[in-house]
Amino acid sequence: MTDVTDKIDAATVNLNYDDLNSSACPWPQYQELREAGGVVRSNDLGGFWGLLGYDQVKAAAADPGRFSSAQGATIPRMTDPRFPAVPLEADPPEAGLYRKLLQGPLRPGKMAGYVDLITDLTRSWLRDHAGTGSADLKELAATIPPEVIAHILGLDAADADDFVAWSHGMVEGAATDNPELKNSSVQSLLGYIIAKINHYRESPDETLFSAVANGEVNGEKITVGAAAGAVFVLIVAGHETTINGIASLLHVIGTAPGLKQTLVENPDRIPDAVEEILRYEAPIQFMGRTLTEDTAVNGCPMKQGESVALMFGAANHDPARFPDPEKFDIDRDTSGHLAFGHGIHRCVGEHLARLEMKIVAEEVLKWMPDYEVAAPVELRHNAASNRGPVSLQVRFTPPQS
Repeated sequence: MTDVTDKIDAATVNLNYDDLNSSACPWPQYQELREAGGVVRSNDLGGFWGLLGYDQVKAAAADPGRFSSAQGATIPRMTDPRFPAVPLEADPPEAGLYRKLLQGPLRPGKMAGYVDLITDLTRSWLRDHAGTGSADLKELAATIPPEVIAHILGLDAADADDFVAWSHGMVEGAATDNPELKNSSVQSLLGYIIAKINHYRESPDETLFSAVANGEVNGEKITVGAAAGAVFVLIVAGHETTINGIASLLHVIGTAPGLKQTLVENPDRIPDAVEEILRYEAPIQFMGRTLTEDTAVNGCPMKQGESVALMFGAANHDPARFPDPEKFDIDRDTSGHLAFGHGIHRCVGEHLARLEMKIVAEEVLKWMPDYEVAAPVELRHNAASNRGPVSLQVRFTPPQS
């Protein structure tokens, strides 16, 4: 799987990234690569450099001057350059200005207003799909985030089915090297978004979608392209990653020895489990950057214009920062994990993601406190940068009506 070559300044390794990210447990290989120098080269995805160490990744994330997002934040780029996914695909100072347009309903103080919605959605799914003693909890995970994002944007819940299908087509097309599927999905989603932007510019209201469509940046009305990109980020990043986060959490709760019973007896520890799963199985394994100048990391020379992957998943398993990283431990100090990134591009929806993960876990443990994972779980990516369970079949004692 991994072709280890002779040292090139910093012990670069030619990495088969697709195989590694599809592995059920890639962490030992990541550690070997860190010990070999912490910088890897992959010919996958058009070619990129990968940074693996915690300190390396954090430093690069805090240095948008050299490690730019403006030419795309994924490898390969999944977005249309005419509609950059701001603030994710913008550098300072513009990144901060675009970020402000999205932050309002996603601030910590707004989370209490979404508790009932997330709880009701979860309970409704459990009543409808988990009454017989078996269920696929990945389907539950896939239901909640899109409907919550639709609510926050002010869209009809029925629209969630469409944008989920387009989003999945986009990332599946990128992951399987199917440009027709990717491009058609991107264009369908952008067409939907732009039509909504035009509507809200004609008929503004109090929704977040309307606020973005009519927002101002540097005293000027936001362009249609930037507004479309901002909504694109909320729709795609706002549900793809959280789906994987929820499913990974439920997977580990159902398999880690003693964890489920601990959380059933001490539900106040569920937030600790959320933070540890974010460290342990980061839903976003890496984000892409483009070098604006020749530079070197650990003595490894990289050239202007080359792609660099900030490998958050590997960094979260760096034993120099998190001792015994392959152990899932809810008593661990998880502060500083990089599951939501770092710096100006830290995930704007992180508080919502945490809330959704917490509430879904609480409700599942109330409904099926004895659930067991009933079939082998395949962990894979639905886009190169993502990682999570494909399905999560469980069995349990049906609740008494």
